[in-house]
Amino acid sequence: MWRNLFDNTLTVQFEHRMTAYALFVLAILHLIDAVRSRAGAAAVKGAAWAAAITVQATLGILTLLNQVPIDLALTIRPLRSRF
Repeated sequence: MWRNLFDNTLTVQFEHRMTAYALFVLAILHLIDAVRSRAGAAAVKGAAWAAAITVQATLGILTLLNQVPIDLALTIRPLRSRF
């Protein structure tokens, strides 16, 4: 079972995608909570975090839809290193 989590390409991609979905949902929930609590700085940072994750998710989806062109795939790398 453990080898399947790391050695099977389909399983690794599935885990990556599910983790990305969870992170996206958490970013949106954090933004909603920060705005509702009227925490000024937290709301601004929450919006920045949600925007950055939305851009990352959009680039990831576009990369897959376009069958992983190298230019688009390389665009994601600098964004990952900042977070």
